[in-house]
Amino acid sequence: INKYALLRRICILNGIRIHTRDYNFNTSNPFSISDIYNLIPLVKSCEPEVISNDIRDIIISSKNLLTNSTNLNTAFELAQEASILATQITGPVHKEVLLSYDLMCNILINAQDYNNALSISSKSLNLSIQLYGLDHHVTIQHHLQLGIIFMELQNYKQSINHFYTVLYLLSVISNSLHPEYTNIYIYLGNIYKNITNYPISIDYYLDAKKSIFNLHKHGKLTDILAEAYINNGNLDEGLKEQRISHKLYQDILGLTNPVTNDSKFKLDKYRRAVTTRNVELAKQKITNGELKND
Repeated sequence: INKYALLRRICILNGIRIHTRDYNFNTSNPFSISDIYNLIPLVKSCEPEVISNDIRDIIISSKNLLTNSTNLNTAFELAQEASILATQITGPVHKEVLLSYDLMCNILINAQDYNNALSISSKSLNLSIQLYGLDHHVTIQHHLQLGIIFMELQNYKQSINHFYTVLYLLSVISNSLHPEYTNIYIYLGNIYKNITNYPISIDYYLDAKKSIFNLHKHGKLTDILAEAYINNGNLDEGLKEQRISHKLYQDILGLTNPVTNDSKFKLDKYRRAVTTRNVELAKQKITNGELKND
């Protein structure tokens, strides 16, 4: 846990404003009364757990349709109805409204309607900032969602901006062991691979590998990394990574699994590429040797 982020959160929740300085958290008493320069009154109210049974029932029905993928149009209409009712009861800035927006966005993403999902996800981000603050984990998740949507729309510049924002906010509120780092590195690696910037893509994939402990995910990422190496012209490294990936798939999924077979196909393909490269190099050496003799 980032101690400064925790301190900031405590100050926000209790209406305390303190001076900005380098607090020494290694001492037994890092604070003094003089560090506090203002107190902000907080208005708190006791809200019911459910603001409306009708909204709750509508959201549950919409989620069930989304889970079963039976009728996404009806699921979206129900979620939209829930957002309208929540806005009428609580106003536009409320967690129930945000919950409805998130549900609508998830439905649109599931339906691969990324243009409309972009509009609602942007509203969700603005609302989460108002409700929870810039560095809250809910806000971070909305930046991540927007990064994914922009990536699907092939707007890589905006996607990278949101992913970099997530990396920065994670560095503020946590440490380098946060599991979300791995996903962000993979997303960034995929983006740079799509724009054929393979060196940067490889760097992000290597960063992601450092924090993956699930063997199946490790095999999948190694498979992607091998392809990036091959596309970058690093045939030997690509073949090496593909061998690792294929061995993992063999151990986890078995020899007859389609994923293992696909990995074997790539391995044979990369072997042929390396063999072809070696033959061409040998021919060049022979040709160079003959020219020198002449």
